[in-house]
Amino acid sequence: EKPETFVSDLINCGVYIFTPKILIAIEDVLKQKKDRANLRRVSSFEALQSATKAIPADYVRLDQDILSPLAGKKELYTYQTLDFWEQIKTPGMSLRCSGLYLSQFRHTSPHLLASGDGKKGATIVGDVYIHPSAKVHLTAKIGPNVSISANARIGAGARLISCIILDDVEIMENAVVIHSIVGWKSTVGKWSRVQG
Repeated sequence: EKPETFVSDLINCGVYIFTPKILIAIEDVLKQKKDRANLRRVSSFEALQSATKAIPADYVRLDQDILSPLAGKKELYTYQTLDFWEQIKTPGMSLRCSGLYLSQFRHTSPHLLASGDGKKGATIVGDVYIHPSAKVHLTAKIGPNVSISANARIGAGARLISCIILDDVEIMENAVVIHSIVGWKSTVGKWSRVQG
């Protein structure tokens, strides 16, 4: 966990799959902590200090109290992937990840990406995903890096760039959405501009 010297070029993405046996491990850790707390005598000064600074006795740290001992017993396994990984802490990072996935689809699942030149359907620029249930006006210009979810409606002349349009959103005529995530069941009015 965030070593100060080089340990590996692999990272922990923080995704865990446990069997119900993990509950026994947690119970064992809690029991050990309780037993240690009952055995240890402290001065009144130490007790006062620990009451304000110490970790509660029923607090279990996943990586230190559970995963490390399981790894030591060879009961912990990893899954190594060569796919990209991106930390998502902000909406802007979600947009970046969406762009990365769309780019990956170009190579792995191009049939998922939309296409169009403005003659029979909307003009599509770059990597764009449009859910089959979404309705996009043929005069709209979409992309690059746009994901349009189920039942969205994109009006005439709308312009979408680097954005995520969630379920049941309506983007009305000539509206512009750039670098934004438009939430479920929202409406962006005619001639409006939403820019993140």
